[in-house]
Amino acid sequence: MPGKLRKGFVLSMDAIIAVLIAITASAAVLAVLSTSESQSYSDAPLYRAAQDVLTLMDKDGSLRGFFSLTDAEAKGEINATFTNFLPPQMGANMTILVYTYNNVTFTNTRNFSFAKGTPGEHVSSARRMFTDVQNSRYGLAIVEVWYD
Repeated sequence: MPGKLRKGFVLSMDAIIAVLIAITASAAVLAVLSTSESQSYSDAPLYRAAQDVLTLMDKDGSLRGFFSLTDAEAKGEINATFTNFLPPQMGANMTILVYTYNNVTFTNTRNFSFAKGTPGEHVSSARRMFTDVQNSRYGLAIVEVWYD
């Protein structure tokens, strides 16, 4: 009789494990299917636009130029960048953080930002580092873009 009890216990455990695997697989499939294609791909153009703005600014030297600009000049540069590099139906916000390094720590020396428009439902962002190694200055540009 003990052999039949052991056999029944093993079969019960096997059935429970099979049900748990089936529930987990079903939940995974439902999670994938519940993400609609329009939702998962709607932010891709926004992300590419944010990346493009930062890439163009890096290539033409605008990012490194922020080290020598006043805050007012920097905001004007950002506004011109938005006008030249973003489609008219997009709004954006750019934040520039400037740090200096004194062989021990990084110190945040300047922050400025400029926004064009009001963020919508979908917002995407990109970041880019830029440097002035000779003067131990480092910058971080953060761009957020959205559809107006």
